[in-house]
Amino acid sequence: MKIPGGLRAAIVILALTPHQPVTAQLFGDTVSARTLQLPDQVKQEREEARFRLGAVRLMPYLNLRDIGYNNNVLGTYSGEKVADYTATVAPGARILVPFGQKVVLRAGAEPSYYWWRDLTYLRGWGFNGDGQVLALLNRVTIGAGGRYADTIQLVNSGSNSWTHQKQSTGDAALEMEFLKRLSAFGTYRVVQTRLDDSGFAQPGGAQSQLLDRTEYGARAGLRYRVDSGLSVRLMGQWSRAQFVNEPIARNDEGVGAVATVRYDRERLYVDLSGGYQQAKGAYEQGSFPEYRTGTYSYFVSYFIARKVEVQVSGWRRPQYSYYTQNPYFFETRNGVMLNFGLGYRVILGGSLSVGTNAYPVAVWNGTALLSPQDDVVSVGGTLGFNLSPTTKLAVTVRNDQYTSNFPGQGRSVLTVAGGLNWNFGMLQVGAGVQTR
Repeated sequence: MKIPGGLRAAIVILALTPHQPVTAQLFGDTVSARTLQLPDQVKQEREEARFRLGAVRLMPYLNLRDIGYNNNVLGTYSGEKVADYTATVAPGARILVPFGQKVVLRAGAEPSYYWWRDLTYLRGWGFNGDGQVLALLNRVTIGAGGRYADTIQLVNSGSNSWTHQKQSTGDAALEMEFLKRLSAFGTYRVVQTRLDDSGFAQPGGAQSQLLDRTEYGARAGLRYRVDSGLSVRLMGQWSRAQFVNEPIARNDEGVGAVATVRYDRERLYVDLSGGYQQAKGAYEQGSFPEYRTGTYSYFVSYFIARKVEVQVSGWRRPQYSYYTQNPYFFETRNGVMLNFGLGYRVILGGSLSVGTNAYPVAVWNGTALLSPQDDVVSVGGTLGFNLSPTTKLAVTVRNDQYTSNFPGQGRSVLTVAGGLNWNFGMLQVGAGVQTR
């Protein structure tokens, strides 16, 4: 069954329209859309980029996103909510510069402006930029790259606080094929995160600076490719986090093991990740609560019919929090999304997600000792339009309901957000295709 390419691209926009908060994932295993393997993405950019300057490929685009309304910008637990209208404009471009047949430079730049009607302190300029050098040799792939992001966004799902974030990332990777289908790989990554909400009207005052940190991580393992669409990875990992504030209570070091499976076919796409992770404080006298836990993420896309797609996705992962006694929480989500193609130009989607934010250390609530936990239910609907082969529009309505086991700590946030993607170059770039 042949799935229309325009339908797949529009569905990607439906999945990525809502604003995504900052995560504490050093290695991003969570997937929310069909992805391309790195060599396939480079090949696609070479072949499909509209603007060509000799061997150079240029892919400009324009994103208008988060255009809409939020009825509880500050995530207020009780009392009067603060509502506002917002929009973000983000023009950008990606460039691919080959050096011969085996080496390529990939880079991108995206300035953005965040606008809020009444909450003027949330207005401001941002920037996302990245660069990567790849050597795609016969049996060896070598890569090194860096990214910089200057954004205004939510801290994470444990807090509805907004923050000004600056994040710098550098990494290096090597993969070597030593049998026909078997290869060994290794990755080293450093991420520096700096947050600032000192000028924002947040409940409880400025707090996000508590999460200023530098993280170091490495992964190494084996990959077995059954064919071009099916591969399995087994790997071990190490990580360390060094915090600027409260380091004795927050610095930690961890190890783990992860297995992934990726299956990519026209009708069915599967991306699974599961593993075991443990971490402990970096100081013997520190108060960081040690943990040993399973982690997972999954994304499955299946076309029941030519224009009907069902997606199931979810994850369990640790996230850093503001609280000194509970410096992290376990975020768990499981959800389903159903997309319908109404003709060629219209896409209708509905989604449901349930999960928890669970904190490990019990604290006093009056006379009761409780481990804090929020039960989270998100319900959404999306309407998308293929306005032209290079222009996509989507409008999403979503309600996030948080129910806490601490009285008076529940909250709800209703968001109405639209997004317009106008791609002058290659359609998939502006739609947000990701690479693991």
